[in-house]
Formats: sequence, structure tokens, C-alpha cells
Amino acid sequence: MTLVSIVVPAYDAEPFIGEALDSLAAQTYREFEILVVDDGSRDRTARLVTEEAERDSRIRLLSIPHSGVAAARNAGVRAARGSLVSFLDADDLWRPDRLERHVSLLGREPATDLIVGEVLVFEALSPTFEPVLGSDHVQLRSVNLGAATIRSTVFDAVGVFDETMRFSEDLDFLLRVHEAGMSLAVESEVALLYRRHDANMTNDADANRRYILRALHHSLARRRDRNSRPPAMAFPLQTRFDELTMSPADVGNAIASRRRSG
Repeated sequence: MTLVSIVVPAYDAEPFIGEALDSLAAQTYREFEILVVDDGSRDRTARLVTEEAERDSRIRLLSIPHSGVAAARNAGVRAARGSLVSFLDADDLWRPDRLERHVSLLGREPATDLIVGEVLVFEALSPTFEPVLGSDHVQLRSVNLGAATIRSTVFDAVGVFDETMRFSEDLDFLLRVHEAGMSLAVESEVALLYRRHDANMTNDADANRRYILRALHHSLARRRDRNSRPPAMAFPLQTRFDELTMSPADVGNAIASRRRSG
């Protein structure tokens, strides 16, 4: 059985960490470890994770001084023992079959380096992981590490996350993956349930856009240094640029637009 390391960066995640870990415990694929990296939380995050770890030996708590999500992810990657690595932010969720699908596909396709699925942005979920009737939600093909499963060898090839990036460290990483010619599979299934709430980092839309542009600038600079062709705007995930830059208002507009279109 292939061991998957699931890295969960957590900062002041007390309201949500229990649900996130419950969604991992419900996975139909069982051969995994959970590395919760407490990024200097000021609330009861570490205590709650410790209590969960007493019930599930697959959970390990790593604690670092508050350094940001990129540093937390890097701490998890460096401690990971699995040949596959996935990420789940502490306020998000997976449906029960998510990990099994990704492990199965990567097992059938040894030349594929990573697989990425779609993202369901939700306001409220039912116990069956479907949006509550009448609540806001939208399904996107968007850049989010929580929707990806990655071979550990990819980190050996392109490095880990840039800890100077306050936002869009995932886009910066995936651009480096693309530039290195890694093989990417895109599935048309929801691989991440992304919770919209008042404390989302992406609520700071202006800062988010600035760091997206920084990631793209770094990518172009690397290509210039190597005299390689600039990337197509489609990006390796075939993601539209407007979906990379969605603010909370943009998400609301997308929900309204898709409702009008049926």
C-alpha cells in the first residue's frame, strides 16, 4: 500500500480543525499519515490536535513559531514519510473518496507526477458533503494545493514553497513544477471543499493579486534566464486567469452567474 502524507498547516484553527480531521478520518483509502503543523497558534488548536492524536495514531503534531503558511507546509513536507504528499488547510474538507481516487490514478499512471482536481467553494455543507440547499456555492477549476496529490520526488526536483510569499506560494510552486516539465493530470471531480468565511486569507484580494503577479513575474524571469518560451496564459491547470484572482465579491458574482445560466 502506498503511504500518503497529508500536511495540514494550522494557525488559530480551533473552530475548524476538528471537522478537517474528521474528513480525513472518513477517507476510504486508509494508508496515510496526518502531519498537523501548528504555526504558532494562540488558541486551543494544538490541544485539540493532541486529543485527536491520542485517538488516531496516524496524526502527528508539529509545532513551529508563527511563520506563515509556506513555512508550515515546508515543515510538513520535510517530516513526511510518504511517497505521495497531499495538503489540506485546517478550515477545508475532503469528500471520503478523494484520496482513494488520486492514489488509484497515480498508481495506474507511474509517469504522472501529480494530479489536481476541482474545488467546490461552499458556505454550508450537509452531512453528505453537499452544499446546503439555498446556500452559496460554486465549483471551479482553480489553483489550490488542497485539490492536489503530489509525488514526493517532485519536491526533490523543484524544491519546497517560497517562504517569502505571503500569498500565492502554491501558484509559485506549481509554476516551477510546470517549468520543470512535470506530468500533470487534471480530473473533473471535486477534490477540495473550500470553506468561505470571514477569516479566509484570500479575503485580502489586493494583496492576493499582488502576490499572484509576483509569482508570474518570477516565472517569467526564470524563463528569460534560461531563454525558454514564456508560459501560455492557460497555465498548466488550464485555469483562467480571472479564476486565479477571485476575491470574495468575485466568488459571489460567479455563483450568481452560474445560477442564472442554469
